[in-house]
Amino acid sequence: MSILIQWWTVPGEALQAQGQLNELLARYTETHPEVVAVRRRLEALRQRRDEEIEAVRKMEEPRQLGPLPKAPVPSAPSVMPVAATLPRG
Repeated sequence: MSILIQWWTVPGEALQAQGQLNELLARYTETHPEVVAVRRRLEALRQRRDEEIEAVRKMEEPRQLGPLPKAPVPSAPSVMPVAATLPRG
């Protein structure tokens, strides 16, 4: 599963967990084991989201390739005087 596909599943899971937390808080206190467990799940989802966002950012960062190598400079072609190439006669 790619990072982007995983990223899109986190908001749905987080919304579901947040709804569950709201329902639990209507019945229980902050220290109730179910409330504590859902809070931990929400924190894990947030951390996973942050890690996935960071992974995507790293994929988008330009790579540092270092300085480009210098291109070889061609030497000047040898030039012969025109008169030397003409037949004499």
